[in-house]
Amino acid sequence: MARRIPEDLIDRVRQSVDIIDVIGEYVHLRRVGRSYVGLCPFHSERTPSFTVSREKQVYHCFGCQAGGTVIHFLMAIDGITFQEAVRKLAARSGIPVPDVQEDEEESGYSEKRRDALRAYELAAKWYQHLLLNTVYGRPGRTYLEKRRISTTTAHDFQLGLAPASRDSLMAFLERRGLDPVLLMEIGLGATGEHGRYDRFRNRLMFPIWDGQGRVVAFGGRVLGRGEPKYLNSPETPLFHKGRHLYPWHKARSALRKTRRAFLLEGYMDVVAMHQAGFTAAVASLGTALTEEQARMLKHNVDEVIVVYDGDDAGRRAAVRAGLLLQGVGVTAKAVRLPPGMDPDDLLREKGPEAMKRVLEQETMSLTAFRLADLRDRRSLANAEDRVSFLQEALNVLADEESAVEAETHLQSLSSEFHISLEALRHDLDETRQRQTLTRDKHGNKWNTNIDPATGPQVNHYPPHVAAERQMLTSMLLDPGAARQVEEVVADEFCVESHAVLAAHLYRYYGDGGTADPTAFLETVDDPAVRSVVTSLIMEHERRRDQGRAGWSLEDCFATWRLARYEDALRQVRESFDEAARAGRFEEMYRLQEQMKSLREEIDALKNHQGVFSQSRTEGGIR
Repeated sequence: MARRIPEDLIDRVRQSVDIIDVIGEYVHLRRVGRSYVGLCPFHSERTPSFTVSREKQVYHCFGCQAGGTVIHFLMAIDGITFQEAVRKLAARSGIPVPDVQEDEEESGYSEKRRDALRAYELAAKWYQHLLLNTVYGRPGRTYLEKRRISTTTAHDFQLGLAPASRDSLMAFLERRGLDPVLLMEIGLGATGEHGRYDRFRNRLMFPIWDGQGRVVAFGGRVLGRGEPKYLNSPETPLFHKGRHLYPWHKARSALRKTRRAFLLEGYMDVVAMHQAGFTAAVASLGTALTEEQARMLKHNVDEVIVVYDGDDAGRRAAVRAGLLLQGVGVTAKAVRLPPGMDPDDLLREKGPEAMKRVLEQETMSLTAFRLADLRDRRSLANAEDRVSFLQEALNVLADEESAVEAETHLQSLSSEFHISLEALRHDLDETRQRQTLTRDKHGNKWNTNIDPATGPQVNHYPPHVAAERQMLTSMLLDPGAARQVEEVVADEFCVESHAVLAAHLYRYYGDGGTADPTAFLETVDDPAVRSVVTSLIMEHERRRDQGRAGWSLEDCFATWRLARYEDALRQVRESFDEAARAGRFEEMYRLQEQMKSLREEIDALKNHQGVFSQSRTEGGIR
């Protein structure tokens, strides 16, 4: 891995933070034994398989096999480089990190990324200056006054104004040394028949931030007439629309504190909600909620209340968002706003107290919201209409996992339409049988082998694989064990990934490395190798929680040799059978002697009491 930050400084930074505190800002963790578990932020799951060790300062997911140190976690979760992750942790601890030289490839990538971030930062400041301090910003200020957005809120959200001129932003950024080609690549400029131009013109600008609070994109609302009404930055290396929520870095603290989110549709709705004190409000950047955004919410809250516009389109979108949230395991509820109103309208016309009352009184389960929306959209004028409505209502109830809620709605329908409860239950059962529900598309993808009450259950392995894993665990914890394994096994591991890890460890200790699994992990570039290391550490922690000791190296070597001899015996037996079919009697005699010798070795190893006493008590490394 290309990095020139001194190793002792990396160690100091790593030791200055607690991996539980850092990961806990992204994942809701709870303690189980020596470890902490939570829902993995890197794949969708219902049962926690993501495990973090405070003692070893590593994490491992038994579902998707992601693993590493706190630095690797930040690299993966924030999409940043090694050096950026180290600097982020250093800033957290107040440790200065000097400017360092990167290798040519990483330097080029990082320089371009830094320039892109600088361009967006400068653009945001320029737009904000124009809005708040110049005559060009008067239309934007007038618009905000009408929407009752204060100057303080405008400052807090870095609201700005893109002027109507053709290429003012491009010229401004070029004067500050930024490459116009880069500006077009990252969506701040474009070219057309008449040359270059600013992407955003005559628009109120909403900066879009990443999880670290850095501006990575913009949303712009047209001032006056024009289409589209809202324009977002295009997809760039910095910005993937379906992976961001607005304004995530501002809302995250409130989300984790309350374990509840308010999901809205538009930028202005969110700004107005935050101004009114509802700081757990987020929006999906003007597009339909994506599965990745739903997962982001899932890892930070237990409940999402969808507060979309009160028109038909808003209610249909609320249902789609709610079903998606339920599909990834989040409790979804929805609010029925007055027809034709959005959250910003309600706050502006009736104030924060009215919004508070609506959230308290009009929030309902997703099933109740769907039934109410269905009733609003259907005529009940005649018997045929009522039968059609009831069938659609049963389709909705078939999605409801709570038997109590489904029964409650059935009783209400039975009373209202004078239909027996038994008939409705019968039809609901038939409806459920017809439907193939896929509430969690990825829920069964991963064999996570996790017990929510006790944490990760470590896999059972064939004895020779278990022996190799115990050898590697011993090597991680003891350089002396590594020397013994190198003398006996060298690179002759049965499992290829074990051989690769062993080679890394031989080299690490040969270069003077210490028995520190976390320090060793920082030297490993290959995620697959890191995954083996972190899984071994978590298995070791699990055995300690259960008060079970691992195998001795002597037992591991005996089990490993036994597997190799048995494999050799199978190969010799196959050669013997082939020689017998061909009538090669001298070869048969030679092979028979080899089989005899191998059987003697196998019998001797099977009499090695340590292997079998350990196997009987533990059934392999668990």
